[in-house]
Amino acid sequence: ATKVAYRDEKEQTEQQCQELRDHVAEAQGEISRLQGCLKTLETHYRDLQHSYESISEELLAVLEKAQQREAEAEEMRDGFERLLDTKERELNEVLLKMEVLGNSLEEKEAQFNEMLKVCTCASSHVEDESLEEMHRKSIAELQRQHDKQVEELLQEKERLMQEETAATLACKQSMTFELDLSIDLYLSIDRSSSHYCNEESP
Repeated sequence: ATKVAYRDEKEQTEQQCQELRDHVAEAQGEISRLQGCLKTLETHYRDLQHSYESISEELLAVLEKAQQREAEAEEMRDGFERLLDTKERELNEVLLKMEVLGNSLEEKEAQFNEMLKVCTCASSHVEDESLEEMHRKSIAELQRQHDKQVEELLQEKERLMQEETAATLACKQSMTFELDLSIDLYLSIDRSSSHYCNEESP
C-alpha cells in the first residue's frame, strides 16, 4: 500500500512538473512573440522618426524658399508701384503742359489774327511789300514753333501712356506671381503633410 501510494504521488508530481514545463514553454513562446513585436515597433518608430526629421527639413526648406520668393515678389511689386506712380505724375505733368500750351495757342491765334489785320492794313496803305512779307514769315515761324511743341508733347504723352500701361501690366503680373507663390506653398505643405501621414500609417 505504501508503494502504491508513493507511486501515485510520484506520478502526480511528475504530471505537475510536466504541466509546469508546458506553462514555461508557453510563456517563453509568448515572450519570444512579444520580443518580436517590440523589435517591429522599434523599427517602425525609428522609420517614423526618420521620416519626421526628413519631412521637417523639407518643410523648413520650402518655407525658407517661400519667404525668399515672397520677399522678392514684394520688392518687385513695390518697384512696379513706384514706377507706376512716377509715370502717372509725369503723364499728369504732360497733360498740364498741353493744357497750358492749348491756352497759349488760343492767345497766339488771337495775336496772329491781329497781326494779319495789321499786315492787311499796312499792305493797303504802304507800297513796300517787304513789311508784309516780314509779318508773314514771323507768323509762320511762330506757328512752326508751336506745332513743334505740340508734336513733342504728344509724343511724350504717348510714351508715358505706353510706359504706364507696361507698368500696370507688370504690377498685375507681380500680383499673379504672388498668388501662384501662395498656391505652390500650400501644395508643397499639403504634399509633405500627406507624405508624413502615409509614413505614419501602419
